[in-house]
Amino acid sequence: MALDFPASPLAPALRLLEEGRDREAEALLQTSQEGLPEAERLALLGFVEARKGNLRAYRALALEAA
Repeated sequence: MALDFPASPLAPALRLLEEGRDREAEALLQTSQEGLPEAERLALLGFVEARKGNLRAYRALALEAA
């Protein structure tokens, strides 16, 4: 079931993550984009790291996002 994300700068990355396309989402989140909320961007990058099993990077990104 596809989630309906409102028009937001994070929508493309969220859609890629929902589809399991983590590498593409990570690449998108690592590029600097105007209007992309920094804390949310870091949190999603942390989520990608957690999916890869890299909990140290996940925690570091979560702390940076906070």
